[in-house]
Amino acid sequence: GFSVSARLQVRDLPVPTLVLPSSVPDAGGATVTVTGSGFADAAALACRFGGSISAIATFVSSSALLCTTPSHSPGESLLEVSNDGREFSAQSLGIRYNVATTVGSV
Repeated sequence: GFSVSARLQVRDLPVPTLVLPSSVPDAGGATVTVTGSGFADAAALACRFGGSISAIATFVSSSALLCTTPSHSPGESLLEVSNDGREFSAQSLGIRYNVATTVGSV
């Protein structure tokens, strides 16, 4: 007989587990903290919102990073994380965009 050897190259993808706050204004500009594991201190570290809108992430530690939310239509969206700006986490976190309310003076 013969043997076949297959070698898979598995890149370590980040694993986001929690985003706080999980509710942000639709106008964007909110800073959210993403916790999880496998985050890299890399220039291309990024968060992706809704599958298409990417934002630069700020490395805090291998288990935490900060992302600034882009503007997004109100409703549910998904947040993914990437160490290289190309391959995003298999896991995604739910984040809710709410209509920003303005507070008038009394």
